[in-house]
Amino acid sequence: MTSLVNLNRNIVENLRESLGKNNLAAQLLLDHVVSLDEKVKAQEVRIAIMNRDLNELGAELNDVLGEYSELQTEFDLQSQGLSKYKDQVKNLESELTSKEEELMIREQKLNTAFYFFGSKKELQAMNIIKKANLVTFELNEDINLSQLNKVHLRDFNDLTIPTKAIKIISDHPSASYQISGNSSTIKITNPGSFWSITKTLIIQTD
Repeated sequence: MTSLVNLNRNIVENLRESLGKNNLAAQLLLDHVVSLDEKVKAQEVRIAIMNRDLNELGAELNDVLGEYSELQTEFDLQSQGLSKYKDQVKNLESELTSKEEELMIREQKLNTAFYFFGSKKELQAMNIIKKANLVTFELNEDINLSQLNKVHLRDFNDLTIPTKAIKIISDHPSASYQISGNSSTIKITNPGSFWSITKTLIIQTD
């Protein structure tokens, strides 16, 4: 466009020299051409300014896109780190739950005891006692606990048996319990000591 404007300017100058000031119509035409030429020059300035602004905006946009790319990369890295942290927390929670369940089972086992009472014949038939020799019987080490009564140590403090006399077959410190009520009620006075040797209480009722 600039070369075309320069050409028009040359033509205008040639016309101005050839026409002079005697031909009014030609002079008006020349003035109009000059006016258009000035408008074109003004438009050129505006276009140059717009191109400069566009270049500046383009550079600024590139800077913004660069910052966005850096932020996106940082966000992705943080997201990966957060995801890894969440997985670690989830694994720790799962491990903690497993430990709690294990502790609960161990606590239940530690606080669980068994008891059973019956005649010598009944105890022998259930394989709870066995002959130690021709005269005496002893507690069988391989008792099937599923056939005994299960109790919680904290709730089991005494036991009343509907018989006149009882005999404790299992091994418990004598100072840890009392037998009263016509020898039919067992009162545990020291639970820790009473269950220290065995968690199985076997009582013979004859």
